[in-house]
Amino acid sequence: MRKLVLFITTVLLCAPAVAQKQYSLEECINIALQNNTKLKTSENEISSAKEQKKEAFANYIPQVSATAAGFVADKGLVQMNLSPLGIPQTMEMVDDGVLGSVSAMLPLYTGGQITAGNKLAKVGIEVSTLKHNISANEVKLNITQYFWNIVMLKEKLNTLAIVDNQLKTIEQNVNTAVNAGVANRNALLQVNLKRNELKSSRITVENSITICRNLLSQSMGLGIDSIDVACSIDERMPQSPSNLYASAHDAVQQTSEYQLLQQNVKAQKLQYKMSVGKNLPTVSVGGMYSYNNLMDKSQNSLIGLATVSIPISN
Repeated sequence: MRKLVLFITTVLLCAPAVAQKQYSLEECINIALQNNTKLKTSENEISSAKEQKKEAFANYIPQVSATAAGFVADKGLVQMNLSPLGIPQTMEMVDDGVLGSVSAMLPLYTGGQITAGNKLAKVGIEVSTLKHNISANEVKLNITQYFWNIVMLKEKLNTLAIVDNQLKTIEQNVNTAVNAGVANRNALLQVNLKRNELKSSRITVENSITICRNLLSQSMGLGIDSIDVACSIDERMPQSPSNLYASAHDAVQQTSEYQLLQQNVKAQKLQYKMSVGKNLPTVSVGGMYSYNNLMDKSQNSLIGLATVSIPISN
């Protein structure tokens, strides 16, 4: 029965380990980037900013509009009173008709609003891209921290196993010395105490590994805790960190956060220019083609247009 219980316990303990799939650091980062909701939202914001840029560019293109109307009246819209030979008589005209026109207007000057609006739309794309990069860096940082925490805890677990084997050997030697009367029983109790402390530390480390695995799984968007990390530690010395040195000024300018602040400053300046442009004159030119048939006769007209709008009380 004792052997059977040990066999069943071993199988139950090994079953989760078999079911756990091992991921490398690159695989963990790629899966997290694909499943992260915040990154998907930022990608949609980039697409939205690109569409806004297309909308702003449309202001450079002439605005074309067309209208058409037809009417029927119970009385003529044009009435004339005729009194030949003192006899009252009324003549009515235009009791039905058709109207239509096509016009195109091109803004020549709007106080710089169109130019500033297009630049502002371009800044919007840059801002959305930088926010996406910041979110991606946060995801990579969190995944990397959880990954290496698990690796570190596993190495600590291996260290505890080595120490436990050493304590077993010491316990056997001390037990032999106690039985031979060379050492007292307190020495054996101290070794047992160290082994109990080691078991407590092992339980703490195993619980920490479980927590880190759950956090890693949640950050990857898998929603399961049956994952593990696969890592082979290179025992060679890493390169000197002096190769990564950069001055504080250059290092700050390379960060996405600093570039985002710069883009926000640029956006505020462009918004100021647009506000100023609203108080400046606007000039537009265009043309219109019109058609009407009011008195059973078709008429076509080509009209050139020029408009100047000057805000005064603003």
